[in-house]
Amino acid sequence: MSAGSVIGKIVLDSPARYHCGAHDSVTGHVSLTYRPPVAQTSQSSSGPPQELFGPLKIFLAFSGRAKTKIHKSNGNSSSTHRGRAPLFSQHHKLYDGPHTSQAGECVRFPFSLNFPATTQNLPGQGDFREDARFQEEAGHPLPPTFAANNHGFSKSFKSFVEYRLNAEIRMPGINISVAMLNQGEEGVPILYEQPRLHASEAARFKSRSFADSIMLQNEHLLPEEERPTGFRQKAKFALSSDKYPTYLFTIRGTLPTEVFVGQPLILELGVHPDANRCTAPVPPSIQLRSVGAVVRQYITVRAEHGFFSSEESSKDCYLPRVSGRIVEPNVPFCKANDHTKFIHASILNHDVGSSFSTWNICQRYMLEIEYQIHAAGKNKTCKHTMPITVHPPPVDDVGTAGLAEASSSSSAAAPALDALPRDLESVLPSSSTAPLDSMTGLPEYERPPEYAQVLDMTTENDAAGSSQAIKGKAVAS
Repeated sequence: MSAGSVIGKIVLDSPARYHCGAHDSVTGHVSLTYRPPVAQTSQSSSGPPQELFGPLKIFLAFSGRAKTKIHKSNGNSSSTHRGRAPLFSQHHKLYDGPHTSQAGECVRFPFSLNFPATTQNLPGQGDFREDARFQEEAGHPLPPTFAANNHGFSKSFKSFVEYRLNAEIRMPGINISVAMLNQGEEGVPILYEQPRLHASEAARFKSRSFADSIMLQNEHLLPEEERPTGFRQKAKFALSSDKYPTYLFTIRGTLPTEVFVGQPLILELGVHPDANRCTAPVPPSIQLRSVGAVVRQYITVRAEHGFFSSEESSKDCYLPRVSGRIVEPNVPFCKANDHTKFIHASILNHDVGSSFSTWNICQRYMLEIEYQIHAAGKNKTCKHTMPITVHPPPVDDVGTAGLAEASSSSSAAAPALDALPRDLESVLPSSSTAPLDSMTGLPEYERPPEYAQVLDMTTENDAAGSSQAIKGKAVAS
C-alpha cells in the first residue's frame, strides 16, 4: 500500500544573484512536504494527524558545462557540429538518517556549496584541436555564465556556459513516491561570475604605452606680423615650404590593459616637444579637442575535432561608442598642467561579460581609442587599437553589500548580472546572450553528459575543488 508522496523542492536564498569565485557560497535549502494518500486523508480528517516516519537520504549534484553547436549550409547540403565540455562535477550527501514529518508539514534541509576555482578533468570532454586561443587543459579558471548565438549566411552557432544544481531524494524500504517541483531534468540554474579583485590589487596592473609623432609646418608658426598676406606672398611661401618654421612634438599616452566593468577608463596624454628639431620661434598652443573610445567584442566558438577538420565560428560587434570626459577641456597643454591631460571614459556598462576562454568558447575584447589635437590652425587625428582584458567590478568599489545581493542594484551586479533572468532558458531572445533551447531551431537540452553518470550519488564527492554541503538538522516551517 502506498504511503503517499513526498514533494521536494530546491530553494536558493538568492536565485538571481551571481556568485563570484570559489569563496562566494551558494546557499539555500531542500524542502520536503509529506502528502498522505487521498483516501487516508479523507478518512482521517477528524482523527490524529498523519505522520511519515522512515529512513531518508538526500543527495545534491552540482555541475557545470560549456556547449556549442555550429551549423553549416551551402544551399545544397548542411551539417551540424557540436562541442561538449563538462567543467566540473560535485556530489554531496546532504542528509542520511531517520525522518519524521506530519502531513502538510514543510521540512527544510539547509545547504551551502562552493564553486571550484578551476575546471576539472572529467570524462566526456570532447576532443578539441590544439589552439592558443582556447584552454586545452583542465585547471583553467571557471568561465562565467554565458550564452551567445550568431546567424550568418552560411554558418551559424549557438553556445552557452551554465551551472545547475540537482537534488535526489530517497526513502528506501517505503512505498512512497517522490517528486521534485522545480528542477526538471536539468536542475536549478546557478549564476556565476569570475572572482572580483580588490581595488588595491587592480591598481597594480600595468598600463600600455603608445606614442604619436606630429610635425607642423605652416604660416601659423610665424609671428603674426611676418605671415604672408597677399596672394603673391602666399604663393611664394607655398612653393618654398622651407620658408615656414617647423614644430615637432610627440604625444605619449598610457592606457590600462585590464579594464573593470562599471569603472571609468583613465587615459593619460602628454606633449613632448623635440627641441633639437623645432625651428618655430614660439611654441604653438596645443589643444585636445576630443577623445572617443569604442570596445569591440569577439566571440569564437568551436566544435570537437572531426575526421578532417575542427569547425569553428565567430562573431564580433562594437559596443556603443563613448566620448571621453577631458579634465579641464578648455585648457591647452601647458606648463601649469605639466603638459599632460587626463581623460575619463566609461566604456563598459554592467551588461558586458568578462573575458574568458575555455575548451570550446573564447570571449575577448579590443579597445579602439581616437583623439584629435588642434595646433597651429590644424587638426590632427590619431587612432590606436589594443587588446584589453575585461574583469567584473573591483570589490572595494561595489561594496560587500553589493556582493551579497547583486540582483538588488545594477551598480553592484557583475557583467550581465541583472540583465539575465533566473532561468537561463528564457535569456534574451534576440541578442548575443540568447537562450539555446527556447528558440526555434536551437538544440534541445539533453540529459546530463555521461560524466555525471559514472559518479555514485550515494558516496561523498572526492573530486578536486569540491566542498561539503552543510549538514544541519532539518528545520520545520
